[in-house]
Amino acid sequence: MIKLGVPQQIPLDGSVSLRSLAQYAQVEEQLFTRLVRYSIAVGFLSEKTPGQISHNSASSVCVRDQNTTDSILSNLNVANPASVKMVEALKLNPTGTDASKTPLSVAFAQSLDGAEKLGTMWDFLRDHPEEEVRFHNSMAATHSTSIYSCEHVARGFDWNQVKSIVDVSVSKRYRQKPTL
Repeated sequence: MIKLGVPQQIPLDGSVSLRSLAQYAQVEEQLFTRLVRYSIAVGFLSEKTPGQISHNSASSVCVRDQNTTDSILSNLNVANPASVKMVEALKLNPTGTDASKTPLSVAFAQSLDGAEKLGTMWDFLRDHPEEEVRFHNSMAATHSTSIYSCEHVARGFDWNQVKSIVDVSVSKRYRQKPTL
């Protein structure tokens, strides 16, 4: 539904007919109806009135928060295809130390002059700018989620055993060479 752009076609405070959504998605109506109802069964979208599709909390976030939508799309487009290449990557790189032989690099290997070229995740993102944007938005979505908050480190650590703390972060302005 997300890759078809369906959530954006449904008003946050209303509903849209299955027929008009199927026409928008350019999918035959009976098949589209089954796909939508499967989505509803797994917790995405709602059908309070038969034939009228509305949002639930899971689908509405795709309209309200582009970072979350990009995070989902990044998983669908990149992480999922990469995950099925885990065994192949482990055979190429049993120690896990070669950044160019990962599930992602195997899934998205490029053929150059008859030979496969494996790159790092950063190479892939550089070569696919739309996925780079989605990756960064995904990180922003993750950062804004309370479950990943640094607050858990602060509250969950036994600070009574710590004698001193050193902040090693460097601001951008000090990373540049000083001008003389």
